[in-house]
Amino acid sequence: MKKLPTPRNGELSGSFALRRLLIEYADESAEMAMQPFVADRVMRRITMASQPEEQLYSFLFRLFRPVAIASLLLILGFVGYNAMVSRSYEIQPTTTEVVFGLEPVSITEAFTADIEPLLVDLP
Repeated sequence: MKKLPTPRNGELSGSFALRRLLIEYADESAEMAMQPFVADRVMRRITMASQPEEQLYSFLFRLFRPVAIASLLLILGFVGYNAMVSRSYEIQPTTTEVVFGLEPVSITEAFTADIEPLLVDLP
């Protein structure tokens, strides 16, 4: 146990004695109180360390939520537009062609395609 200072400069002996008793009591009870609360302090530090990650996730979720909603609305708008345009095709398009806005190609069109305009001055 550490040595306690003695009263000086006219310090009241009653308050000094009280201070001495409190210090002694705190020293004795520190070892006893340490054991049960170690787990609580460790768990508190673990939760405090994990909170910044949760705060970051929450911040990013709030930040990108409007972007996700706007993107979904744009995708639905494009699919609706492509579905309306695909009604004018002569050949019935597949679902993939409707969603991506592709013109349907029959086998005869694929084999009789004129690729001469695409071949521009190839060596």
